Formats: sequence, C-alpha cells, structure tokens
Amino acid sequence: MWVPTGTSVWAIACCSRAHGWNMPNDLFVLVAEHLIAPSAGLADSSNTWQQQFRIHRELQGAGFHRTLVFNIKCIEQHSIDLQGCQTSLLQPLPSSILADPYQLEDLARSGSSSLATEAIGSAGGAPYNFKVLGTLDLELPAPACKANALLLGFKLMQQQQQLEVQLSVPLHAKYPEPHAFGFQGWQLLSSGHVQVVVPQPWLLLDCRQAGGQLQVLRPPTEQQEQQPQHQQPTQAHTAGSEELQHRQQQQQQQQEVLLWSVPAGNLDHRQLVSWGTLLVAAACCAVLSIRALQVMAAV
Repeated sequence: MWVPTGTSVWAIACCSRAHGWNMPNDLFVLVAEHLIAPSAGLADSSNTWQQQFRIHRELQGAGFHRTLVFNIKCIEQHSIDLQGCQTSLLQPLPSSILADPYQLEDLARSGSSSLATEAIGSAGGAPYNFKVLGTLDLELPAPACKANALLLGFKLMQQQQQLEVQLSVPLHAKYPEPHAFGFQGWQLLSSGHVQVVVPQPWLLLDCRQAGGQLQVLRPPTEQQEQQPQHQQPTQAHTAGSEELQHRQQQQQQQQEVLLWSVPAGNLDHRQLVSWGTLLVAAACCAVLSIRALQVMAAV
C-alpha cells in the first residue's frame, strides 16, 4: 500500500522535479497554503484533470457534520496507462471546514468501509491513506482558523473497459461568523445559513515506477472562476431549509460548484436577546425580592 509522500506534494509546488521522500511537515504546510492562496506564488501546471478524468463530488448529510463523496472516472483510458501508477488527491479546505485526523485514524484502524476506495464491479476496495496539511484547531470557530488541505493517497484499479473509483471522507463545518440576514416578520425568529464553497481538488498521477511520468493535474480554471466567495449569507429560514438544500443540490450538479449550507448566528437577534435577558433578569429579581420580604415578615 502506497503512502502519500513529499515527492508528489512537492511536484504541485514546483511542477518540475522530484524532491525526495522525507519532506518536513512545514513544507507540506507551505505547499497547502500555496494551493489555497494562488497569490502566494504557486507555479501552475498547464494540464487539468478535466482532460482525462471526471471528478464528481457530493455532500451527503446535513448540518455541521457531513460526508464528502468523490466519484473519479477515467474518460481517456485508451490514451493513458494507469497500471502501476500511484495516485493522490489533494482537497483544499477553507477555514470553515475541517477533516478530523483522529476520526480518520479511528476509521482506518476499525477498517470501516467509509474510509475506503471502491472500484465499480469489484468485490472489495483498498483503503486509502491520508494526511491533513496545515494548521488545525478543532475547537476554534471559523474566523479564528486558517485554511488547510487533505491529501488522500489511493490506487486506481481498472476493471474491464470502465474505471470508476469512489472515496468517502467525513468532514465537519466550524461555527461561521454571524451575519445580519434582514429577516422580516415572524421569520425574524429564524436562524440563517452561510454558503461555504468547497474548492475543487487537485489530482496527481505518479507513473515513474512504471516507466511513465509524474503528472500534476490542477482543477479546471473555468469552474474556479465561477465559484462565489467562501462564505455567503442566505436569507432562507429554518422552515424551508430542506427545500433550499434540495434546490442547491440540483444547482450544484449542473454547475459543479459544491456549496455547504452551514447554520449561522443571526445578528438581528441582538436586540431581541438583550431585551429577553433583561426581562428574565428583572422577573427573577422580583421573585427573589418578594420571597425575601415573605421570609422577613414570617420572622
């Protein structure tokens, strides 16, 4: 079983030559930050995985804890030979999303099927290896965190004339920054949602051991340009959240832009909470005062 190493990740940063198998962790972090912030000077690759592969992603579940499912399909099997190739997928994660390494390790030890690759038509799949790149804090809210990335290493298995691999990774959303949603009427009591963009992944094919080359395949530029900001507030109230998520899933399938709807605090509740707290405090003081007077009168 191949373990993702510094060689493949270094190739993303320089796109030229292999560096070595023992890369320090700080360089992993540097490469991950370059991927998430292209202005940092990342040397770009001229090839995209869209020319050879189709990567479809789907978020399963709802709320703060969901599963990101990758479906990777090779569409140019006659022009490339994947036998003996080592493959890895690098998924950039904004500060609002995290992959819990302790959970992934626990799933790997327990042999859970949710931490495995599965080729269509095969009896079983091979587990993938992972590495979380970047600074990670499981407790801080999103505004206090930095972006990171998740590196997945796996082997593509060819079955007859079709190759399709599926990966499932549990992810978690952090508490986003509160927003003023501008609700009116009874909807003022509802909470809003923030739309978090899950960036497109990078794909690496290391076929040097089989006499091939190391290919660094970046995300399609067109899809990156269509992506909105990492966090966008929405005025959908809680009662219509299920219908909203259904419409969002249909739109995502058409545009291939993956959005995560995360519940967020509503700043419009500040006055309501302040007045409610004041009234409750005043009522408690009145009850305690009346009780104290009754005790004094009884004495």
